[in-house]
Amino acid sequence: MISRFALFKEIRRHKKLANERRVQNKGTKMAGVFNAFGIITIIISLLFCAILFAFIANTDHELTALQLFCGLTPMILGFDFMTRYYLEEPPSQFVKPYLLLNVPKRSCIDALIAEPILDATNLVYLALLIPFILMSVVFSYGMLPSCLLLIFFYLLVFASTQFRQICQTLTKRSQLWWCLPIGLIVLILVPFYFQEGNVIDNFCQFCGSAGIAMQENSIVPILIAIALLCLTVLANRFVQNNEILRETHKTDNAPIAIPVVTALKGSIGSYIGLEIRNIIRNKNPRQAFISAFSFILLLGVMIAFTDVYDQPLFAIFWCFYCYSFIGNVILSRCMCFEGNYIEVLMTRRENILDMLHAKYYIYTALLFVPFLLQLPPVIKGKWSLFMLIAYGIFTAGVIYFTLFQMAVYNNITVPLNQKAIDLGSKDYKRVQVYMQLAVMIAPIIVIGTLQFLFDKNVCYTILTIIGLAFIVTEPIWMRNIYKRMMKRRYQNIEGFIASRVK
Repeated sequence: MISRFALFKEIRRHKKLANERRVQNKGTKMAGVFNAFGIITIIISLLFCAILFAFIANTDHELTALQLFCGLTPMILGFDFMTRYYLEEPPSQFVKPYLLLNVPKRSCIDALIAEPILDATNLVYLALLIPFILMSVVFSYGMLPSCLLLIFFYLLVFASTQFRQICQTLTKRSQLWWCLPIGLIVLILVPFYFQEGNVIDNFCQFCGSAGIAMQENSIVPILIAIALLCLTVLANRFVQNNEILRETHKTDNAPIAIPVVTALKGSIGSYIGLEIRNIIRNKNPRQAFISAFSFILLLGVMIAFTDVYDQPLFAIFWCFYCYSFIGNVILSRCMCFEGNYIEVLMTRRENILDMLHAKYYIYTALLFVPFLLQLPPVIKGKWSLFMLIAYGIFTAGVIYFTLFQMAVYNNITVPLNQKAIDLGSKDYKRVQVYMQLAVMIAPIIVIGTLQFLFDKNVCYTILTIIGLAFIVTEPIWMRNIYKRMMKRRYQNIEGFIASRVK
């Protein structure tokens, strides 16, 4: 029998070979550029955060450096959870081919749930930890507290990877499982609600007590982190085992009855009806759509009825985030669902151009939903109506123009109902995530710069003019996207066909 460590190495080798041999590897130059750009951006951002945290720790006499970092750790882990959620498939998607081999099923599961713990991408956090420790911890508290902080943080990162795999597996089964992480957060924050002051501040101060213990050379926080890691590993093992049993014995569900769309005329109208059918009838597009709207609804309620996001910087970020989230989730995968029937779309000239126009009209119309959800802050006087309109127009113009560029380069088929187990789509998932991050970060920098240089109304006027320019010229740049797609059509068709789930 092969040992668990040897099995882990063999599975890693299989993944590497599959990545090298896939047909889509011919078109990964852009993926490599995006990967390199994304990694460099993340490292620079972490270095900037480390310097900022160190500056705050060195100038703040109320909190020690260890207390400050431990208090910020839950927010760092929350950001890590959300950014990595879409990068990797749950282990159950990779175990199924190995069930035919003469190896224990649980050994395969153990090897695959151990992979995110030993993943080299975890080392990127050294760009945050090492500068902070050198600037604020090691010379003030010594080497032992510095090592304890490093070990404590990475144990929590490892536990976060296991919890993320649990949520990935369960939420792919049903969107109702999002109640698990949301309910856990609420359960953790409830005791701090009854204390004086802000709930988040009280929770961060409680987490900072681990830093106070470590600066006194106590290993209690390390033991707690180890216990948390063991608990999440056991829970993840149980979930993945049950998921594999469920998927290997499942039966196909009955087709969902949907209404026939008859009010839409013409080629573009037919494609609007096709997009509506695609969302209503098929599991994966429907889940993506429900997830996007659920998140926008939750965020809209928090903005309207709490004062958490009343600061100017938060107003810029979250108002803009509400508008762009639907496009970020769905349009970044433009043509991936259509890869299931791409040959049919190629049978008539400019079929795909009409389909792209239809997608643009649908998702531009859907911006009316976040507009309505963000009207309560306007009514309460927190935000201006001009800001709300300007951000919506800028999103429909510039942001959608950027996201639709992915239609040229996406050549990985996303199944409509089944779960993908193709290892070759990982690079393209990273490209999509980096594109999403760029779409979120770059406009915030532009808007912040404009507000710094000009009055707010002048800034909103500039954003409105730029957005309207892109909306009016939509037929021109959409045709440009279509022409570039046609130049790559054979390469993309080859990728779509090779990546389909058989």
